[in-house]
Amino acid sequence: MIIYPETYGAVGDGIADDTIPVQTAIHQWVNSIGNVLHMYGRYRITSPLTTKISSNITEPKIIDGRGGALIDDFGTSIGALLAITVSGSGFLWRNLHIYDLNIVSGNVPNATSYLELDGGRGDIENGYEALYSFDIIGLTIQGPIQHGIQIIGNAFEGQITGGRIESTSAYGNGVYIASDVVSSIYLDKFTVYGFKNGIKSVAADIRSTNLTVLMCKEAGIFYDNNISGIVQNCHVENTWNKVGQSGAGIVMHNVCRSINNYGTANMGNQTHVLESWSTQNCNLVIGGFNQEITSKYALLKGNGTFELVAVPNYVADLNTKVN
Repeated sequence: MIIYPETYGAVGDGIADDTIPVQTAIHQWVNSIGNVLHMYGRYRITSPLTTKISSNITEPKIIDGRGGALIDDFGTSIGALLAITVSGSGFLWRNLHIYDLNIVSGNVPNATSYLELDGGRGDIENGYEALYSFDIIGLTIQGPIQHGIQIIGNAFEGQITGGRIESTSAYGNGVYIASDVVSSIYLDKFTVYGFKNGIKSVAADIRSTNLTVLMCKEAGIFYDNNISGIVQNCHVENTWNKVGQSGAGIVMHNVCRSINNYGTANMGNQTHVLESWSTQNCNLVIGGFNQEITSKYALLKGNGTFELVAVPNYVADLNTKVN
């Protein structure tokens, strides 16, 4: 069954305040009658939209945003514009799908993030909550936001692919994976523009491929402790514009693989495509020849081991071992 916000009184003209009818439609979609929430209007939103599940969800739940938009007109309100939340429920949510959703700024934008996925807390012995098996395809975000997409809590086996995430304020993160219990997230074929960091993660097993990250104030891609992760075939340009400092388009700490990434410096202070720390007992693989940069391809630091494959030039500190 398809649910429409208009059924609950939404106007969808981008002028009327549609917060309450859209929130009502979301509640019905999550907890009862519908598998598809179709948002084809332009809905002006003035306070956070939230989900609160009341049982385990295993059947597919779809948000179809084709032709419509959520408009951030928060004013003095704060919080995520749309929060998909499992936290506090004690339940599991599987099979979440968001297609072609547009989220843009209105006259008085103030949302801290435009899409937040919160997989909850706890473990199997103490009341397990989690968001499993989700995909976000063709998402378009534009506005002066702190985070475009934020993922926290027990969120696993997800993918974000296609679309564009753009900031008009040059702070925060395009995609922010803010919890170390998140894992197995795949980021592919989308563009991030104009944030402080394009992609920032403290989680393991984050795979980034075929991304374009442009005009970020600091790092285009920043991964900390990305065990089993990979950064491959990404184009990172015009990053690291901090006054008096220089850095790299891609920054990686500890175990991760970087293969065939491409970086340009242009107006920024970016001096390396890749800057990487590898701690003791960690092995980090760097491969590929693609580069167009003012200095070296890679800056290697730490007392771990680096394995280089077809890397023509790099700088390493005194403690770094290179195979």
